Amino acid sequence: MRLDELVSHSLLRVAETWRAASRCSTFEPVREYAALQFDAGAARALRVRHRPWLTEWANALPPTPSLAEVRIETPNLLAALASALADDVPQDAIRLMLPLRRVLENVELPADGLASLTQPVERCADAALRSQGHTLLAPLLFIAGENDHTIPPGVNHRNYERYSHGSASIADYILFGARNHYEIVCGRDWQLVADAALNWAERRIAELTPAL
Repeated sequence: MRLDELVSHSLLRVAETWRAASRCSTFEPVREYAALQFDAGAARALRVRHRPWLTEWANALPPTPSLAEVRIETPNLLAALASALADDVPQDAIRLMLPLRRVLENVELPADGLASLTQPVERCADAALRSQGHTLLAPLLFIAGENDHTIPPGVNHRNYERYSHGSASIADYILFGARNHYEIVCGRDWQLVADAALNWAERRIAELTPAL
C-alpha cells in the first residue's frame, strides 16, 4: 500500500511539522496491534535499530535546535528510553539524551520519562558515562527578567512549573525586576544575578549531598 492509501484506510495519520513537511504516524490501536505481531526477538531487533537512529538524529541537531522539532520527537524519545531499560543497555539512554541536554530546560520530560532516565544513570557501569548522565538530572534554575521581551517571564515561569509540578525533577525560579534579556546576563549589576545563581547552586548541592 502507498502512504496515501494507508491514510485513507485510517492506518496512518498525517500532520504538518514545524518544517511544513508531512509526518506520518500510526494511531495508538494500530501501533499496539502491530507490536503484537512481532515475537520477542523481532521486537528487540526493532528496538536496537530505533535507538541508534534517534541518537543520530539528536547528534545532528544544530547548536540551537528547534524546540518544535524536539517536542515532536518526545514520544520517540520516551520509547527509546524505555527500550534501553528493557534491553538492559542503560548506556544507550544516556548517549541519546546527552545531545539534548541544552533543550531540557524548555522541552520538559514527563515524570515517567525522567524515571526512565534516572534508572539508566544509576545502572550504567561506565563511570565516565554515568557521570555525564548525572548532568542530565541536575536541578534547574530558571532566571527571568521582568522586562525581558526575548524570553518573557511568563514563558520562563511556565517552563519552571512544568518541571516543578508533577515531575521528578528539581527546579527553582528567580525573577529579577526591571531587567531585560540583555541586563540579565551582561548589563548593569550583572554580578547580582551571578551571585544569586551561585548561592542557589551551593544551597542545592548542600541539600543533595549526603552528610558525612
